[in-house]
Parts: sequence; C-alpha cells; structure tokens
Amino acid sequence: MKFLARLYLINKGKNVQNAYFSTIKKREIEKLDIIADEAFLLEIKDKMFPTKIRKLKTGQGRFMLGFTVPYEIGSLLSPKTDHNFILLSKNTKKEDNSIMRYNVIDLKQLLPTHTITDKPLFLFDYKGFLFVWIYSKGNKLIKVPKEISIIRNGFSIFEVVGAFFCEGLKARKLGKHRDRFSFSNADKEQIEWFVSACEVLLGIKRSAWSVQILYPKNDQKNVKKVKNYWLNVGFLPEKLEIYQNEKTNDFCGVCIINIYNSSLAETFYYLAKYCQERALESEVFAEDFFRGLSRGDLGVSSSKTDVISFTTESLQNMKYFKSLCEVLGISINKYFHDNRGGGEGCWNVYITHRKNIRKIVELGLITHSKRKIRLYRNFLKARKSRYFEYLYAVSNGDNSVKKAADELMVARITSTQGFLKLLRQGFLYRRRESYYYVYSLSEKGKEALEFYDSVRASV
Repeated sequence: MKFLARLYLINKGKNVQNAYFSTIKKREIEKLDIIADEAFLLEIKDKMFPTKIRKLKTGQGRFMLGFTVPYEIGSLLSPKTDHNFILLSKNTKKEDNSIMRYNVIDLKQLLPTHTITDKPLFLFDYKGFLFVWIYSKGNKLIKVPKEISIIRNGFSIFEVVGAFFCEGLKARKLGKHRDRFSFSNADKEQIEWFVSACEVLLGIKRSAWSVQILYPKNDQKNVKKVKNYWLNVGFLPEKLEIYQNEKTNDFCGVCIINIYNSSLAETFYYLAKYCQERALESEVFAEDFFRGLSRGDLGVSSSKTDVISFTTESLQNMKYFKSLCEVLGISINKYFHDNRGGGEGCWNVYITHRKNIRKIVELGLITHSKRKIRLYRNFLKARKSRYFEYLYAVSNGDNSVKKAADELMVARITSTQGFLKLLRQGFLYRRRESYYYVYSLSEKGKEALEFYDSVRASV
C-alpha cells in the first residue's frame, strides 16, 4: 500500500549527524488505520527499512504522526517534499497457536515483545519470512524464516543449539545486550558444518559471516596458507582477518565466526533457550542436542578405556548436562570441580561403563568424526566385545563350543562361558545334537550382530 509523507531534515548540530523525519498527512493516517507506537516495514527507492510511528504535538490538543527515515535513505530524497512510501507490513502480533507444530518452530509465537534490556522487539511478516527488529539506536533489521524446521536436509536445529551451547557466544555479560551471533572452533569440519546448518535452517548466507583466525605464528608464508585453508569454507576474503595469538597451539589456528547484529543474536538466544528446555522433555530432541555437544565440549578418551567426558566452567551447564543424560538413560559415573588450572576452575563429568558407551554408540550420539572413530575403535578393542565375536562365529557356521574355540583361538572353558552368557541374555538359541549343543542366533542376536557390523564399518 502506498501513502504520502513529507520528509524533513533535522539539523542536530556540528558534531552530531543530521537525521530525517517524515510526517504523515491526516487523510493517509485514516487510510492506513495506524496508531502511535506501531512499527512499519517500509520501502522507498527499492530500499526496505523498519521504523516506528511517533506522535508529535503541534499545538493545543493537536498532533501529527510521523516516523524517522535512515540517514542513508533520507539523503537520497528531497527534503520538504512529499514522497510515496510503500507499506510492506505492520508489526505482527502473536496468535493463539502453539510454538512448535508440524515439525517446525514458529518464531512469531516464540519471540517476546521486549529484549533483555527492555527494548521493544518488533516482528514483520512479509513474503513468507519474518523480519526482526529491535527498536534501539544502531540496531539493524534481520530476515529469518518464519518457521524454523526442526530437521531439514539432514540438519537438526537441536544439534545446532547443542553445538552452540559449547562453542557459541551467549551474551556479552549477564544482563547486558546481545550484540552478535558467534561460534568458534579449531576444527574446520565443525565450522563447515555449523555454517552449512545455519544456511539451511536459518537462511544465513556464508557471505554474511565476519571471520577472525587466531594464529600463533607471525610467519607470512604460513599465514597465507592458513588464510586459504579457512577461505575454502566459502567465506569472503575481505571479511577474514588473522590475528596473532601465542596461546593457540592449533596447526591452522582457531576460527571465530561472527555476525554483528543484535536482532539476530536476540532471536537465536530465545530459539536456543526454547530448544534447551524441549530437549529435557523429549528423548528424540535430547539425542540431537547430545550430538551437538559432541562437536564441542564432549571429549573421548584416547586410551583403550571407554571414557566420555564433558567439561564446562558453568555449574548450571554441568547440571543441565546431567539432566540431559537422565533423559537418555545414560548414567553419570563421576563429576567434580577442578581448580588446578587456576581462576574459577571447571567442572568435569565422566561417563564410563560398557552399558552407557554401547547406548551412545547404538544411538550414534557422537557426530564429531575424529571422536567418533576413536570411540568406536576403543569400543571394538575392549575385552567384552569378544561376545560379538561369538555371534559372528555362530553366523559363519562355527556354532558349537569346540568350533568357536578353534575359530577364536580361546580355551573351550572360555568358549563355554561365552556361549552360556549370551544364551542367558537372549542372544542365542541352542538345541542338542548327540553329545553337544548347537547354537543359533535369536532375533536379538541378529540385531546385535548388525550393530556390531555397523560399528566395524564406521572405522
């Protein structure tokens, strides 16, 4: 809808940038059916911008409505002249619907009306997208999908939030405004995955990211290689900078990606908060969240012993991790606070026991490729994985104690104990043939063997 408004230049003095303000004619106010404090998404000269309707007193009992125009747009227009603006959308309000439905999260239902610092937060529903704008000086409009898919093209928003839980910048300080959307990692694979996931789920292009590489050596030859290494992800060369940092010891440095936009940072904060809460209510969502954690602060022991560890500086995050494991039926074997590193120290949480590790492997909860291979190799090397070898022997025809003992090169007493344990656990059937028993796989045994083969194939 088009409407007329007169543009004025407001001179603010020598050391302050001038501003532009437009007043709306009375007949246009009635046509638009607007009131003060509403927000508009407008367009003029093929340029889109958000603004808020303000009420200006002009005399006794008289007033007019108007709105500010960004300086870079106002400077293209003639002052003291009527201009045709296009109203694209008014600020939308929440409906009486649920936040999550049909495998999507409705941002319009999720986002609040004010930010953490009590600044108005406006939403514009336009052409199938949601435009988010914080009404405060310097804040820019951000375009995001109106509905965030829970899973799309193999990417899960719960896994993205899990990774962000470890490697993202939550806020500047508690209670302060959120000025950027950020993620960091030394592993190129994780940076590529996060950037791709944000592009698919949130519509954020690779060209939008500002990139900082923390690199320990001031060697121009190596710096060029490091720069090309990270540019291969698809970042813009002019938006990538390398900073010398002696504390980093990674071969190609640590990559920090940022989008400096408070509207986006605020949007993702509430999206992440919602996903964290829902992950504690659903085992399916908890699984994806755990997979995201495996890309960050979740470690896998490099020894033959199966140990998965979670490290965090926050007591609150440690308690959340324990709650997440409870949803998944994974028991925490040990946790403690470590002050040896100085400062406030950190919390260490350990998951051991064969039953826990096997469940993590069965559910595919480790998505960090290097950690996944390490865990699977440890799993296969563990002594108790010998029982899978018995199932494998039976499937190949070595279906008696003697045949299995010969095939696996173990004593008959050992072979007998192995078969009896698997029989009691329901992995095998047996029948008597003359003077000995012949064993066959039960359905449970067949499923276990398929799982064993999948683990082998993964490494």
